[in-house]
This record gives sequence, C-alpha cells and structure tokens, in this order.
Amino acid sequence: MSKNIYILGTTLQTSNLIESLTSKFSISGVITLKSSVSSKDVAGYINLNYFVSKYKIPVYEVESYSLKDKKDKNLILDLKIDILIVFGWQRLVPIWLLQHVSVAAIGVHGSPDGITQGRGRSPQNWSLILGAQKFYFSLFHLSEGIDSGNIIASTSYSISLNDDIASIYNKLTVMSVELISNFLSNPFKHLESSKIQVGVPYYYPKRIATDGAIDWRSNSETIHNLIRALTKPYPGAFTFYQNQKIFIWKAELAYNINGSRKQNPGVVISKNLGNKLCVATGNGYINILEYDCDSPLEIQDGDTLISCPEKEIIGNIIQRHYQAHPELTISPRLLNYWRTLDE
Repeated sequence: MSKNIYILGTTLQTSNLIESLTSKFSISGVITLKSSVSSKDVAGYINLNYFVSKYKIPVYEVESYSLKDKKDKNLILDLKIDILIVFGWQRLVPIWLLQHVSVAAIGVHGSPDGITQGRGRSPQNWSLILGAQKFYFSLFHLSEGIDSGNIIASTSYSISLNDDIASIYNKLTVMSVELISNFLSNPFKHLESSKIQVGVPYYYPKRIATDGAIDWRSNSETIHNLIRALTKPYPGAFTFYQNQKIFIWKAELAYNINGSRKQNPGVVISKNLGNKLCVATGNGYINILEYDCDSPLEIQDGDTLISCPEKEIIGNIIQRHYQAHPELTISPRLLNYWRTLDE
C-alpha cells in the first residue's frame, strides 16, 4: 500500500534530502517556511518552493516557525499525512501535528555522546566547539518530548580538523538519507523493532548570534574550533578592532612564526595584502584566512583585537538555559569543558 510521505523542513539540508529521496520514493508534499517571514535565526534557510518546483512536488508554505498560527494548523490538517519526515526544522513539532500523522513522524538527532545524552539545540555546532572527533546520531520516532522518541536506527561519522559546520552537515545528510530510505522501505517493520531510549538524558543549550565572540586568550585550537563551528550558514565567530565588528569565516592553526617573539593574545603580528591576518593566541598563533566587516579594516601590525571572556560567554549560555528549562540537565561534556576554562 502506498503511503503519503511529507517532508517538513526549510534549509539547504532539506533540499539535499528531497533530491536524494525523490529518485527512490514518491513524495506527496513538502511543508516549509514562507520566505517572506523567514528569520535570520534559521541558519541555512532556502526557498524550497523554488527548489522543489523542478520535481513537481506540492509545496505548502507556513507563516509560523513554531506552527502555532491557526492558518498554518488548518492548512496542514487538510493534508493526509501517513509519514512525516522532519529534517532541517529547528523547532519542536507540536503535538497536534504528531497526532495527525497516521503512521509515524520521524527525525534525526545526535551529539558527540549520542541522542540520549545530547538532546537539545545546536548539537553539531557544539561538537565542533568542544573538539569532538565523532558524532553519533539516530533516526527516531518523534514524540511529545525533546528528542525522546524510540530509536529506529543509529550510526556515526568522524569529525576531522578540516571539517566545519557545512561539511559535517553534509555528512549528516548523506548518512541520514540511507537511514530514512531503509525506514521507508518497510516502515512498520522498523517501527516495531524500534527501541526505547535508556539512560539519563542530557541536553545541549541554545546558542544565539552574540555567543560567537572570540577570546584570543584561549588556545589556538579552541579559537579555530569556534570559527569552524559558526561559519556560514551560521552567523559567524566575531571579534572587535576598536569599534569595528569583524566576522571571521575561515582560519588555520599557525603555532610557530619564524622570527616573531611571543605577543600578547589578540595582537596582529602580520597583515598581508591577500586579506589575511596572523593573530597571537593564548598558546601560539592563528591565521585568519577569510573575514569581513562593514567598513574597510584599517588595521596594522601590532594592533590588538579585543578579547571577550569565553568562560563568561558559556556561563551566560548555561544560565539562559536553566532559566528557561530548569528541568533539563546540561550535557556533562559541556559542563566539564566550561569548568576547565578556570585552569
């Protein structure tokens, strides 16, 4: 019996998933966020209406990312949805929609410690920030809780020093296509064999754009991790020179600079014509390969970029999380990292 398969998403990763699945399965429709109301908070947003048109798949645009708008609810409830694939939708799916789906709503989630010990927000970004070398994720049956549904299948991918947020999203998408395709080949069998999550759940907190300030007193690896975690399509890691805000999109480690004595963190030791900077860090140097700012950057060798304390930034993230969700215990991996910043 054929199933009405719908995809809920609004990002570049959603488009990649659609492109891969359409060669194997019939997609009944795509539910996405209307471009006129898209938010800067939607990292990697694209207009799926334009993209999906070449596949002749119906597109249903909603106006509320939370799906709380009454018009959006009525629009979706008019659809006969047997299977809902949630991919590239960075908000909780409301219970009324989960109850409307006749077979199952499924999604993908993971962390450096798997789905149960890494529920919550921005897990890929946190993986890079914390220097994780592997990402474990699962295809799961969506339920009312936060990433708490039964696990259908699990896998993992490695994270290298050359990865950034875009490349690990690509890895996630490619491997998710395989998991989702296997599920769609026999959904009832996979749902029947799905497993309840066991163990104490932990959560990663939400990040906002202002959390991306760089602390040049940190070691080079830490700064490099932050930059590659927040590069496009995210808002970017940033620093300040006087009153100029500088967004940094790409960097590389540079421990030893011949002929240079160790400088204070944040000091620019060379500015090349090719729009590159070499900056001193807490334990060495880092080359800034791509950056931009609102006006021409008039900076010279010996000038200093302003440091924002990493300990305080992450402390504020933790505090915001517990103010909003006091019942959701933060990942021990993140808390341990935060505590080591005293050392």
